[in-house]
Amino acid sequence: MTTTPRPTLAAQVSPPRTRRLVGHAALVGLALFLVSLATFAPESAPDPGTASAAEVRRFATDNAGTIQVNTLAALACIALLVTFVAVLAQQVRQVRPTSIGPSIMLCLAGIVSMQALFLTAVSSIFARPDQLAGVTDQAVVTIYQVTAVAEWLYTLTVLVPCMAIVATYSWLALRCGLIARWVSWVGFAMATVGAFTAITLMIPSLQFDAFLLPLFGWWLWPGIIGGASAARWWRSR
Repeated sequence: MTTTPRPTLAAQVSPPRTRRLVGHAALVGLALFLVSLATFAPESAPDPGTASAAEVRRFATDNAGTIQVNTLAALACIALLVTFVAVLAQQVRQVRPTSIGPSIMLCLAGIVSMQALFLTAVSSIFARPDQLAGVTDQAVVTIYQVTAVAEWLYTLTVLVPCMAIVATYSWLALRCGLIARWVSWVGFAMATVGAFTAITLMIPSLQFDAFLLPLFGWWLWPGIIGGASAARWWRSR
């Protein structure tokens, strides 16, 4: 008695849909990269440990325009990040419909977005000096210190999910041939540096700001993906 083997589900890859997803990845990736340029905060912020209410108010007033741009850009980046990761996940699903990788990427993007939204919400009061004027000096100092703590916690906790997104997509893209191989290897390098940095951040004896290494990698990553996707989209015309 012979048995008929169970049929395997093959991904039906549609070239027009593939090209459309590549175009979306290019558009959203480059947009995320460019908008994130506006999130760099002023360098003249007073020390949270010693700043007085007058210094905090003066900083908010002198840099009101920059902080407002930072806040709006941060909110836009949250939406763009979720959209960007969703597009990348859809690319993977088109080739590997049963893979758990896209779900992991979307879950990690949600974690990063919630952390970024909390930090932006805490610091948003400094974008409105007129609203800050109605707050007591003690509250101003407290909010400023809470913002500094929130930023430190964001630095420490967002690093792992960000690098996990990079590593997961790099692995899936390499396996599925979604993008140029060198882009995947750059992603692996970024994730490795991020893992090393997560360890060094917990070692007080190290005096350098190790977070700068993966920070700029995470900032450049959407631009790299977007640029490589744009080149692929152009060649597929």
